[in-house]
Amino acid sequence: MRKAITLILLFLVSTLSPLASGVTTETQFASGETSYTHTFNGQGNGSAGQIDIPYGAEVSAANFNLRGDPSSAQYSNLTTDRDFGGKGSASWSGQPPGMAYGYKSNVEMDNDEVQLLGQPTLKSVLLDQTAQIASSTATHNTSGAFLANGDQGFISVSEKPTSDSLSGGTWSYPGSVVKMGDEYHVLMSTSSSTNYFQAIYRWNASTGAYIGAATLNYGTCSTSYLRYTHDMAKDGENTVWTVSYNYYSILKWTVSGGTWSCQQQWTLQYPNYIGGIDIDESTGKMWLYIYQNQFPNYNHYLWEVSKTNPTNVNGTYLLGNNLDFTGTAAGLQVNGPRVTLNTYSSSFSTHHHYHLDGMWAERLGTQILQARGHYGLTDMEDGTIAYTCFFINQCSASSRKILFSGSGSPFDLRQATSSSSVVTGATTTLSRAITEVELEAGVAWMPTNTSVEYEVSVDGGAVWKSIVPTGKTSFTNAGSQLKWRAYLNGTSTETPVLDLVVLSYTTTYTQNGYFYLRSNYNTLNPVAVQIFWNSTLPGSSSMSFEVQTSGTKTWSSSDNGKVKTVSSTTSYVYVYVRFYAGSGNTETPTLHDLNITFFTNAPQNVGLDVGGDGSKEWSLTGPFLGTTTASGSALVSAFNKLIPNTGTGMVSIPIDLSSSSAGIMSIESFSVDYVMKTVNLGLEVNESYVLHERNEPYSIISRHIIGEDASIISEASLRFLASPSSAAPTLTWNYGDSTPTENDPESWVIVDPTSTWTESNGILEIDW
Repeated sequence: MRKAITLILLFLVSTLSPLASGVTTETQFASGETSYTHTFNGQGNGSAGQIDIPYGAEVSAANFNLRGDPSSAQYSNLTTDRDFGGKGSASWSGQPPGMAYGYKSNVEMDNDEVQLLGQPTLKSVLLDQTAQIASSTATHNTSGAFLANGDQGFISVSEKPTSDSLSGGTWSYPGSVVKMGDEYHVLMSTSSSTNYFQAIYRWNASTGAYIGAATLNYGTCSTSYLRYTHDMAKDGENTVWTVSYNYYSILKWTVSGGTWSCQQQWTLQYPNYIGGIDIDESTGKMWLYIYQNQFPNYNHYLWEVSKTNPTNVNGTYLLGNNLDFTGTAAGLQVNGPRVTLNTYSSSFSTHHHYHLDGMWAERLGTQILQARGHYGLTDMEDGTIAYTCFFINQCSASSRKILFSGSGSPFDLRQATSSSSVVTGATTTLSRAITEVELEAGVAWMPTNTSVEYEVSVDGGAVWKSIVPTGKTSFTNAGSQLKWRAYLNGTSTETPVLDLVVLSYTTTYTQNGYFYLRSNYNTLNPVAVQIFWNSTLPGSSSMSFEVQTSGTKTWSSSDNGKVKTVSSTTSYVYVYVRFYAGSGNTETPTLHDLNITFFTNAPQNVGLDVGGDGSKEWSLTGPFLGTTTASGSALVSAFNKLIPNTGTGMVSIPIDLSSSSAGIMSIESFSVDYVMKTVNLGLEVNESYVLHERNEPYSIISRHIIGEDASIISEASLRFLASPSSAAPTLTWNYGDSTPTENDPESWVIVDPTSTWTESNGILEIDW
């Protein structure tokens, strides 16, 4: 007895073709977009869109090009001397860009660069010695220590003539001094504060004997305005001007014997602190040394003012900012084109020399006078300037003395004997080769139509480079034979006078140094930091960068431009830049610019989910900044699990992004590669069939997709279910056969010879 059988299992065998030729790459979402960006305001998800994949496809690769960006950031970009805290090695000046505070130690800023603090060697050319000159066509006066196109009555600023000793009377904290007839009148304080300049004492200038205290008649002038007097200037025989630094005031006095009578007072306004006053004897003009104590520049000025009303300014000349000066403004001397300023620093004073040409004041250089810290400069009209040492504990050897320095201005101006000359200095052999030289000072008295030009060489004179006072020059090839040369350019009647040359060169540097930037308290809490810099690292010198929050992250030379995560903080954020000298401290790293980005909101612990089930087939721990590619077998597997193996149409697969914090995350592009598999598309059969014996044929139609990795379906099998299974018949169709063949152990099935098959558009249809 024949038993009923039921359907049905289908098996296919295909003939493969090369896979690459059949790969399809999807690069668009169903919406047509090729990219997606989402801004997270906190922890959350972003739906990028859906990718349509046809039924029966098999994904072989999936790549998503992702980008993480901060939704907020702060920047600190340093490129100039001002950004780096100001020129030189003094305390940090101003506020660093993007930060609140800066500090530097053993580094110096110049030419918009930062280096380790050099250990410069100063080569002072002492013109009172013939050995300092190798050759010269100029007149060399060793007693006055100068060079000129003809002899002059002149004393160099490098000279310190014999002081005048005084005896008797009170000598506590002396200030400015003026010579009235044959008397020295010295302003005296009772303490180390200039607030207590309230008395003037007199000494005989010839014998040094004490005469007594001067009588001070203030008249209508304020009795406070002698306090904080930083300079005095004699005007003619019996007039003296004084200036009070803290009170911005100017007093005009008439001196008769031992009596000082105030005639009038004038007051400037903040921020114009008056550090010095002088009357140019050659022109009769009045000049003031003004320090403007005002952010951000803190400039120093030379003012030409009216003698009848010194608050009226006729001309202003910028002398520099606070970075160019050390100490407190305390003295001025003007004589024709030569200007000398004094700044007081307790144990020493600094004389700043300028050339005034009517248009601007050219800085010529500085001198440090150790153990001669003083208030005031007085032109003695004999080629010297006079002063006293204020803080006696710092200059005990100068107690009760009137001190002198050469004024650097002629007291006996004579006609030139030639219109030009050339002076070449002696060679200095250095301990190691150098490439850079600074003309620390090139001080000269230069009347109208005259000039002095300078050149230096490091190879004994084979190659010369022009240089200007306080300027630097560099050589391509290093050398250890240092020389200088000066051209004295004058006229047939006038000559410049060269009285001081100081060269500076560096052969060693401090072993290490650093500067740091600091934020305000609890105002910056970055999650990551990126640092870019440009630097030069000669020899074995090196640099490192540190960001300190509640922990420390370090960037070395190989980390330039890298983003690093940092631990959170509720305090300060510090950025340290550390410099290390090379072997023997003979090399220094140079930082040219620094760019810091503090990322305060960046996507973190990001993920990409295929299918919208939150499974995160790809994830990245920590902050995500920059670009990366999400790929891998987990993504491929997730796609394939969601693609039906039978049926027709497209399946839309959602793609989601996730982040645990605020930030911006983007899919910049993506690609999903797939091929259509050789699969059963469908079976057209009455599902209620239970096959039994009958004369009318059963109609079973199967449809099959020829996969993109196949050229044909070479064989198809239709298997019936029966009990026992060993009796189940199987029909087999082979490519090219007109009808299937049967394997029917029990002869249950007869194949209808009218069975047909067709193949169209990659679909095989078999009528069994």
